[in-house]
Amino acid sequence: MWASADGVQWERVIEAAPYGARGNTAVCPYAGRLWVMGGRFARANDPPEQGYEDRTSLNDVWCSEDGIAWHELPTPEEFKPRHEPTVYVYDDSLWIVAGNSRPVLNDVWRVTIREE
Repeated sequence: MWASADGVQWERVIEAAPYGARGNTAVCPYAGRLWVMGGRFARANDPPEQGYEDRTSLNDVWCSEDGIAWHELPTPEEFKPRHEPTVYVYDDSLWIVAGNSRPVLNDVWRVTIREE
């Protein structure tokens, strides 16, 4: 994980994040934290994921206030594995929309953090 205050000078803050190397993930800043959601690993799932025999889609959600200490949030069973979800901040909430899977997902999830 790398960080920069000015976008020119970069510093490695941790060697590897606990959520692992992944692609097709969603990353979004919200409520003073950086959020990482879904994505996929380049390895086969057991049993193989329909349509993606050499990939494993993920349904995890992680956040960090500093990019160093990461926390995995519990996700409900209904939050299916997905890669390339659409994520945005609107109305003081973080929204996770759809994502690729087999079949393609068309669900919407909302996370709201109340600042104290």
